[in-house]
Amino acid sequence: MKYRVTRIVSRAFVCVLGVKYHAEALIGYHKKAVLVEFDDEDASQVNVYSLKGRKLICTAEKLKTNPFKGE
Repeated sequence: MKYRVTRIVSRAFVCVLGVKYHAEALIGYHKKAVLVEFDDEDASQVNVYSLKGRKLICTAEKLKTNPFKGE
């Protein structure tokens, strides 16, 4: 089942249910609210929409490693 929640973008990342998702297209949305659509059966990616107009911004991929730890 698909769900939509509002989240704040932080450095091209959005977090849903404790999982971080990243997309370069989110860089320009830092500290802005977006609508995130996710499927509870497929956590590999989420769709990110603008709150105004509900236009698709991008599909963000699940973060596999922590980029800040150099893994």
